[in-house]
Amino acid sequence: MGAVVFVETAHMRTTPTLLLFALPLLSEAQVPGDTLVMDFDEGATLVLDSVYPAGCWQVGAPAKPVFTTALSLPRALVTDTILPYPENSTCYAEFTLLADELDWNWGRWFEFDQWLDLAPGTRAWIEARDTWSMDWTRLVDGWYLSGNVVYLLEGPEFAGSTNGWEHVIFDSPCIGVMNGPDDRWYDPLMRLRFVFTSTSNVGGHDGWMIDNFRATATPCSGGISEEGINRLKVDPVPANDVVRLSFGSTIEGDAIIDLITTDGRVVLAQRIQGASLATLDVSAIENGCYVCRVSNKDMSSSARLLVAH
Repeated sequence: MGAVVFVETAHMRTTPTLLLFALPLLSEAQVPGDTLVMDFDEGATLVLDSVYPAGCWQVGAPAKPVFTTALSLPRALVTDTILPYPENSTCYAEFTLLADELDWNWGRWFEFDQWLDLAPGTRAWIEARDTWSMDWTRLVDGWYLSGNVVYLLEGPEFAGSTNGWEHVIFDSPCIGVMNGPDDRWYDPLMRLRFVFTSTSNVGGHDGWMIDNFRATATPCSGGISEEGINRLKVDPVPANDVVRLSFGSTIEGDAIIDLITTDGRVVLAQRIQGASLATLDVSAIENGCYVCRVSNKDMSSSARLLVAH
């Protein structure tokens, strides 16, 4: 059974539609302060545009032992609205957040309510489309403001049970937004997806229920304006041994340089003090695309780094 999704934008109203793959999104761009709403009921203003494969995620009125009702009646996004969630499966629910292409430093604040009832071995997390590697990666630690998550080698994910509705809040850290008009962490069309994977479902657990998703275009977290951030530059790109870093101006006090994988793991960290230049030895770092970030209590700036030996 596929997901029946009720869709509305500020300028378009549709009838109930069966969605299994991505559909074109027709709407104006989001501007700072605009809040998009997806409550999965008729009248939502954000499009859930891809649910796959069939038989897992559905939008509807839940009728399960634990999930008996949506937070905002009557519908929610549920791992099957009636049956226990499928075993040995991984399934995705995708949607798109819009921002004005001309203002590349806008971040995203988004929040939703969730209820988790997972069997051991079942896992749940959120990913964004990384346009550097053209792949999906988990949101890194700095995104999470509210919600019970566990931190594993692969990245943060939600714990097995919430015993009721839990309010979850994410905010774009400066590393997760953009570092200039030609250096994007995600496109103005930001793709997000809920990822749900299970090995078994002993005991007939209900899975994951999500409702009242809201997203607002904001500056990146920490209240740092782009003009106030030291501009980090790295050279050479690609690099194979020593990377030279320049910060645009002297960073006052202590700061730390992190080299971060696209799934949020810090693979190299180096402390600096009162510097405008620094070097990193990446000779032992695996080939791949990384984010190089310099930060302290007052600022954060990042740049893309490709390591190729």
